[in-house]
Amino acid sequence: MRTIETFSIKFDNDNVVYEVGDVISGFVHLKLNDSIKCKAIYLRFRGKASTEWLDDIAPIIRTGFSNITRCCNDKFVLEERVNIWGKGKGGMLGTTDGKYLAVGEHRFPFRLRLPREELPCSFEGQYGFVRYFASCILQRHRAADITVREGFTILGQPVDFKTMPEIQDQMGREQQKRVSCCVGPSSHIVLTAGTNRHGYIPGDKIAIKVDLENNSDRRVTRVNAALLQEVKYEGKKVGSGKKCERSTVRIAKGLTSAGCRAHGRLTWTGKAITLPPVPPSELQGCPFIDIRYFVQIQAFISGAPSCLEINFPVIVQTVPASRLVQQGEGRLFLVDNVHSVRPTLPPYQEDDFNHMSLLPPPPAYDDVCSET
Repeated sequence: MRTIETFSIKFDNDNVVYEVGDVISGFVHLKLNDSIKCKAIYLRFRGKASTEWLDDIAPIIRTGFSNITRCCNDKFVLEERVNIWGKGKGGMLGTTDGKYLAVGEHRFPFRLRLPREELPCSFEGQYGFVRYFASCILQRHRAADITVREGFTILGQPVDFKTMPEIQDQMGREQQKRVSCCVGPSSHIVLTAGTNRHGYIPGDKIAIKVDLENNSDRRVTRVNAALLQEVKYEGKKVGSGKKCERSTVRIAKGLTSAGCRAHGRLTWTGKAITLPPVPPSELQGCPFIDIRYFVQIQAFISGAPSCLEINFPVIVQTVPASRLVQQGEGRLFLVDNVHSVRPTLPPYQEDDFNHMSLLPPPPAYDDVCSET
């Protein structure tokens, strides 16, 4: 029979989503089939931002091999400790150092207020991440420590667009950009497009206006609109310390429609892209991961070597936790038809962040606020 039947961290109301300044509370559940001698039980709350990739330098022609350099960067964005039983490294809670925990069930409550300074939003990317974990360590007497871990999500600092003059000035105004594409003598195609505003939160609808005037003899085959997410990662080369960068671009959401015939016209009215659950722009609080969003409009012309293209930068901010409502065990939903199911993490095997790339991530922003 195992000495420890149950050892787990339980958050109050199964809440795993927090904002800057929120209180994380819950209890540690410990069930023993036999008494155990231990020094202390404490919780460690940690958050880490990290980037890592392999940079392939130009191959050496003679040997056929290439030099591969590892680029990486990391920073702890949260480090807090809470003692819940016995004498811990951070101080003494009693005179139980080296004493026995009796057979049966034990519940050790905990409470921690997150720092009010800026914490980056949880993020999972191709070359980097921002992850948050709560680890509970049972320090045994003359034996290896026992650790359990639970991940949680930080939404970041909610921003009120009313406090951002540059955003409010552009709300309700249409952006326009005229692009001409010469495809024959005295013929051209004009694409005019706009969005209803610059600032959004997940669940908002990005209203798109398109007016395509085809004064050429060629057909416009289709028109696409897409929300693009560009992520830039910064790192340092191991050994030299030289700065290096990587970037990725992906389509977060898109829509398409048929084009128009020669000397025809196409107008979009009532078309919109619903902003999916994505991390906020810039990823404030993380100095080496930067996120930008663009609305891209493309018109493809029959026989033309390139398409007409317009890009509009948009700003995405986080969903305030007050808009996330608990519904059943581990389920959250957003008032704008966005919901989430809390994922289950495999058992944790290491008590450190030294091998973070090998560990399963905690719930990411996309998991917490996924579309219905």
